Amino acid sequence: MLETKDGHVLAPGGVKLAYSELAAEAAAIAPQETELRPAAQWKYIGKAVPRVDMVGKVTGTAGFGVDTRIEGMRFAAIKQNPHFGAGMRSFDAKAAKAMAGVEHVLDLGDAVAVVGTNTWLAQQAVDAIYVEWEAPDYPETTEAIFAEIAAAFDAAPNSTLRDDGDVDSLPAGAELIEAEYRLPYLAHATMEPMNATALYTGDALQIWAPNQGPTVVQKSAADLTGLDPAAVSVNTTFLGGRFWQAY
Repeated sequence: MLETKDGHVLAPGGVKLAYSELAAEAAAIAPQETELRPAAQWKYIGKAVPRVDMVGKVTGTAGFGVDTRIEGMRFAAIKQNPHFGAGMRSFDAKAAKAMAGVEHVLDLGDAVAVVGTNTWLAQQAVDAIYVEWEAPDYPETTEAIFAEIAAAFDAAPNSTLRDDGDVDSLPAGAELIEAEYRLPYLAHATMEPMNATALYTGDALQIWAPNQGPTVVQKSAADLTGLDPAAVSVNTTFLGGRFWQAY
């Protein structure tokens, strides 16, 4: 007789196996017909379950990404081209380097960063850097972008997402309804500044970050450092604002 509890399968003899240990083999098994647990044995369905994060959030004790602190920690602020995808021609960091507490000014290729002893200093220093940005290769206003999109409809499509049916062969009497919807480009303005904390020891990397994809963070960090993904640990903290944009 097998039982399940708290994400584990419990077998006779005190054997306890996590679902993750069984997932690969279970995926290869055809779906099985089985009886549901009797309603009297339900633990959560039909019952009020308090949010586990409620107390921390309403009392201000919940730990968000910007709350992370580790021994010997340094703080960095980044200045990047305000036009997405455009690069950086040059920068002048003389004023920033002269500020007390500034330890490094880093050329990131398409951005510049300052490392300092606290967040305020790093931000003030990076703001003091003069940067000559590259111009974007797309229109700078929403109106101009929409005009370019509209003009593109007159050109041959470079891809087809789906090609089902034929609107020209609708049955007689069918009513054709057409509509056009436009939404402006809106900033995903989070309440918490975008941030991450990393501890790199040479053979391992530990990250604390408010993120929506830990495995993506792990893979990207492994690619950047040359580490095996197993050597990269991602601690996902509370996130001060997350937004999806639907099209």
